Amino acid sequence: MEQQISWLFLKRLQQHLTIKMINDVSVDDPTIAKLVKLGLFQEDPTRKNVYLAIQGGDHEDPSIIDGIITSFHMQTEVGINFPWAREIGGGQIWRRKAVVQYGCYFVNQNFTEDEATQLAYSTLGRLLSSVEDVDINGLIDDYGERVVQVFCHANTFFEGGGPPTSYIFRGKVHVSYITERP
Repeated sequence: MEQQISWLFLKRLQQHLTIKMINDVSVDDPTIAKLVKLGLFQEDPTRKNVYLAIQGGDHEDPSIIDGIITSFHMQTEVGINFPWAREIGGGQIWRRKAVVQYGCYFVNQNFTEDEATQLAYSTLGRLLSSVEDVDINGLIDDYGERVVQVFCHANTFFEGGGPPTSYIFRGKVHVSYITERP
């Protein structure tokens, strides 16, 4: 079965985030992820209280698209100008997008709001630094397209739940990865 670059990148990112958000985190750390998956989060967030769900694009915003980097909005979001986005005789530079949905459901831990907020920001910080640290060396699909750079270009973070000890934090990390197509 032939594999396309978006699938390969998402699988690589899932593997990497599993290491960084689960395996490399102490089992006693309340920010350890209980789940890192591809696709939408569909579990019980009180059982999988720290989770990551990775997907290409964003099902809540269909305007988030992959495209050739010469499109104006493709350049401005990452702040890089690619004047050589197309080559005579073939070859293109594409910007592909993914979203990592994350949640920290601190509803059974009896944290204060300050403690829960600090832990949620720690989770976000680890996630942001881990996404751009993913190893893309040799990531090339069966059609010759390869990943050349990864960016976190935006994120959301908001609090829900509330006093006295049930605090919920959710958001998304928006990821762009630059590819070269033959």
